Amino acid sequence: MRYRTKIMLALFLALSVCLLMSSVLAETVTEGVGHGHDGAEIQVKVTLEGETITGVEITKHSETAGISDPALEKIPAAIVEKNSTYVDAVSGASDTSNGIKEAVRDALKNAGIEEKVPDDFGSREDYERFLSMLMGSEKAVAPDEYYAGLSWIADRFSYWEEVAETHAPEVRTLKNGVKIQRTPSESSVYAWQISGPTISYNTYFLDADNRGCGACHNDLNELLRNMKIAHPAIWNDAMDNYSTVETCLFCHEYTHGYCISDYDFGTFIHAMHYGNYAGKGFEAMGGNCLSCHNMTKDGLGMALWDVVKYDKMVGIIDIADVEGKFEYTQDTKQTQKEMFTVDWLHSYYDALRRGTGVNGSGINEYPQRLYDEWTIEVGGNVYEPYKAYLKDLVNEAEAEGVVVTKLSKKHCTWNPVGAAAIGQVEITGIPVAWLIEKAGGYKPDSTGVNCKRACGGDPERSWALEHLPNAYLVYKINGEPLDATHGAPCSNWVEGVDAQSSTMTPDRYIVRSEADNFDYGSGAGTPNGWYDEEGDWSNNPNATVLGVPEGLIVETGVPHVFNGYADAYVDKIAKVEFSMDGGKTWTTYDIGDTDPRQLLTWTWEYTPEMDGSYVLTVRAVTEDGRVSKNPHRVMFTARSDVNEL
Repeated sequence: MRYRTKIMLALFLALSVCLLMSSVLAETVTEGVGHGHDGAEIQVKVTLEGETITGVEITKHSETAGISDPALEKIPAAIVEKNSTYVDAVSGASDTSNGIKEAVRDALKNAGIEEKVPDDFGSREDYERFLSMLMGSEKAVAPDEYYAGLSWIADRFSYWEEVAETHAPEVRTLKNGVKIQRTPSESSVYAWQISGPTISYNTYFLDADNRGCGACHNDLNELLRNMKIAHPAIWNDAMDNYSTVETCLFCHEYTHGYCISDYDFGTFIHAMHYGNYAGKGFEAMGGNCLSCHNMTKDGLGMALWDVVKYDKMVGIIDIADVEGKFEYTQDTKQTQKEMFTVDWLHSYYDALRRGTGVNGSGINEYPQRLYDEWTIEVGGNVYEPYKAYLKDLVNEAEAEGVVVTKLSKKHCTWNPVGAAAIGQVEITGIPVAWLIEKAGGYKPDSTGVNCKRACGGDPERSWALEHLPNAYLVYKINGEPLDATHGAPCSNWVEGVDAQSSTMTPDRYIVRSEADNFDYGSGAGTPNGWYDEEGDWSNNPNATVLGVPEGLIVETGVPHVFNGYADAYVDKIAKVEFSMDGGKTWTTYDIGDTDPRQLLTWTWEYTPEMDGSYVLTVRAVTEDGRVSKNPHRVMFTARSDVNEL
C-alpha cells in the first residue's frame, strides 16, 4: 500500500513540473514601436518562448524601398539568431536598422522583459565617454544604441586616458615663484587613428619634458652667472630676459673672430656634457642624443630640439590676425645697478670692474682719489693737444653750461634676439666735441676719433666724425658718480654705436686722419648690430619679449601683459608686429616719430580665451623697411586651474 502511494505521489509531482514548464515556455506575442528614417514609425510583432525571441515580424513601416530592404530582411533574422537586439546595423540603412531594434526593445519592455547589454558591447558610461570623439558618431548610432566592439574600443580609450594622467606635462615653479609648463597640453588627437581623447604625443612619444636645455636647467642665465670661467654677462635681471640655446648660438656660430673658431658651439658643448667637465653627470641623469637633438628626414639634418620643437610638438593653438592692446614708450629709466654691462675680461680694467662690480664681488665702489687724480688727454690730428685733470674739465664745462644731462640708450653689438644687452639711464657728461674744441679743433683731413682705455685695452675701436655730436665723456649716471661696474670715474658714451665703442675708464681721445673703415667688420669699425655669414643683420632690428620663461603659465580668460623692446641701433623703428599662427599672419602696430638714441620699450595686452599652449612671435620693421631676420618666439600656456597648481 505504501509502495503504491509513493508511486502515485511521484507521478503527481512529475505532472506538476510538466504543467509548470508548459506555462513558462508557452509561446507569447508582444508588439512594439520604433522610429526609422526621418522619425517614421516602424511597428513589429515579437514572438517569445519564455524570454527567448523566436520571431520578429515587421507589421508596418514607411521606410524607403530599396534602401531599407537589406535592414528589413537582415535585422529581424539577426535579432532572432542572437536573441538580442544588440546586433550591428546594416551599412547604408542605419536609421531603419536602429528603428527595428528600437521597436523590438519596446515590445520586450511591454512583455515585462528587461534586456541586458552584452558584456562585449561595453557600458553606457563607455558610450558617453568616448563616442562623441569619433567622427560622425552623432549620425551613426542612436542615442541609446550600443554596438559590438564597444568594450574593445573602451579598453584602448582607458589605456590612453591613464597615459595622459601619468604623462601629463610637467609643471614647475621657478625660484622667483613663476610657474611654467614647457610642453603643450593636448586636448585632442592630431591624427586619423583615434584611440582616446589624446595619445599624449608630446610627452609619451616625443618625451618633450625631458628634452632641451630646460629639461635640466631652469635658468640658463643662472648657469652662466655661476660658471667658473667668467662668461660675458648676457643676463639682465632688471629687464628679466630669459636666455635660450638660440641666445648661445647667436654669439657662437659666425663669431667675427670673438670666439676661437666659427660654428664650434657643438664641439665644446658635447665635450662639456660627455667629458670630464660634467663629471659624467649628463649620462648619469639619463641624457643622450635625443635629449638635445631632433633627427628626421626633413632636410634639417640633426637639428637642436630647442630650435625646432615648436614645429614638432602638437597642441599649440594658432590664432590668425591676433588682436591685443599695444603701447610703447621711450621714458624707461634704469638705475646704475639695473643697467646692463657685458663685463668683458680681456684687459686689466675689465677684470678690475668685473671683480669689483655687480657681477663680481658686489663692492662696486672706487676711492674718491681715483676721480681726483684721473687725467684726460686730447691729441692726434688736432691743433693744440693737451692733458688735464678730469675734475678740472668737469668744473670748467659746468661753468660754461655745456654739460649735457639726458636719457640715453646703450646697447651691445652682440645683443642677441631674446637677450637684453641693452638699457637706458640718465647720463651727465661733457660733449667730446667741446673737449676737441679745447684742443683747437680737428684738422680738415680728420676721419674719426679713437677713445683709448687707461689700461691700453682694445685701442683700435674708433668711431667716425659723424658720431661726434652724440659723443660724451660721462661722469654721472642718474645724478650719481659712476660706480665700478660702469667705468668709474668716467666713461666714453657714443650714442648710436655699440657699447664697446663707449669705452669705459678712458684717458685719451685721439683724433685720427687715417682712412679708417668705420663700417662693421674692421677692427676700427663702429658696429651697429651683428651680421651673419650671408651678410644679413641678425639682430638689427631686434624685437625681444621679456619676462616670459619657456612655457609661462597664465590664466585663461584673464588679460596678460607681455612686455619687451624693439631696437635698430642708429635706425628708427617704424613698426612692431605680432603673430600667433607661426608667422602666417601678422598684426602690425605703427610707431610714431621716435628718437633712435633712446630705448623703445613696449607692452602688449592679450587675453587667451581657451586653455592650451600658444606661441607668440614678435618682430620689428625699421623706417627703411628692414624686417627682423630672426623674430623672437616664446611659448606660454593658458590654464583655468592656475590657482590649483
